[in-house]
Amino acid sequence: MSNSQLKRSENMSCFLDFIKAVEGEYRYYNQLMENENKLSQDYLHKLELEATKAPERNRIATRLATCRKDRRYYKDHVEELEPIYELISDPKMKPFLEHLKQVLGKVRKQEKYHECRTYKPKVLNDPEILQKE
Repeated sequence: MSNSQLKRSENMSCFLDFIKAVEGEYRYYNQLMENENKLSQDYLHKLELEATKAPERNRIATRLATCRKDRRYYKDHVEELEPIYELISDPKMKPFLEHLKQVLGKVRKQEKYHECRTYKPKVLNDPEILQKE
């Protein structure tokens, strides 16, 4: 089903789910990046202070290179998510997002009403009008 075939409420819900996911993902990747920074420092200090022989230095250097690649991967995610995170964590945006959730509820209510629409005749059930026909 393409986006044009989705109900309006489903599109709005997808957007709000995306916003919620951005908050969690940003924090998650930021934490992973910080951990890799600390691990990188540990490896650098190990190289500086403990690694006296070439094979040991090579193992540590390989681990450091892997750590830096992982850090870059996490940092890329943080950089992509950061503008969105800053926007949605702005205190001025909180009322808008809350209002958007309320609007979603109203749209869902209307969609449900439109799915189960019934009509109760106002005049056609009147016996006098039915006799005239």
